[in-house]
Amino acid sequence: MRFFLDEDVDVACRTALTAQGHDAWTTAGAARSGASDEDQVIYAHNEGAVLVTHDRELFMSRRSMPMGRVIRLDCWAEDGPDLLARHLPDVIHALARTPDLFLHFKTTNVSMRFGTEAPED
Repeated sequence: MRFFLDEDVDVACRTALTAQGHDAWTTAGAARSGASDEDQVIYAHNEGAVLVTHDRELFMSRRSMPMGRVIRLDCWAEDGPDLLARHLPDVIHALARTPDLFLHFKTTNVSMRFGTEAPED
């Protein structure tokens, strides 16, 4: 699976994803630093990638642009790699089966919304 990491995501998340055999790259690596949230979502979608972010506003904006697959890590940046690695095996199957999926990873649980369902904060 392919993952595009927003600029607020610790680069150690890339290491956690590639260690599990996934293709992952950062905003800086794609020379997209400073691009708008909407542009990042469109870029990830066009690249067939899941966008990984800590950005609450980007995640909530999905209500007006329900396309692509987004994971919001709701934790401190340094806790992101462990949170991602812990929950990822449980959601890979869902990510592979649906074109539009919003995942909200918290330290206690993962919530999922499909298609045009509005993500919860």
